[in-house]
Parts: sequence; C-alpha cells; structure tokens
Amino acid sequence: PPVDPARIELFADASLAGCERALLSAEGGALFDELRGGIRPFNLSLATGFDDLFIDHLRLRPMH
Repeated sequence: PPVDPARIELFADASLAGCERALLSAEGGALFDELRGGIRPFNLSLATGFDDLFIDHLRLRPMH
C-alpha cells in the first residue's frame, strides 16, 4: 500500500525474536494453539502473477 517511507522502521530478526518470546513464555502454547485454529495454508505459486509481483518488489539493486 502507499505508505510514507518515513513511517517505516526496519528491525532485523524481529519475527524470530517474537517467536522465541512466544515459545518461551508461559502462555506461548495456548497462543500457538489459538493461532493454529485460524490459519489456512495458501500456495502463493498458484496465485496468478505472484511471481512477477514478488520479483518487482524485491528492490534489488544493480551490481557494479
């Protein structure tokens, strides 16, 4: 979505840190059980145009 780049902050390994905290917390098991009940797998390779959109948004820079 169109978002002002100034509002975006990048955090290295934030998703991994969040998973670790959830796994190590006393409530982690219940949280994952709840999440598992609402998750539905979706194969993105079957979505028309996904590959092109993915490549277009990688923001790769030319190598010099």
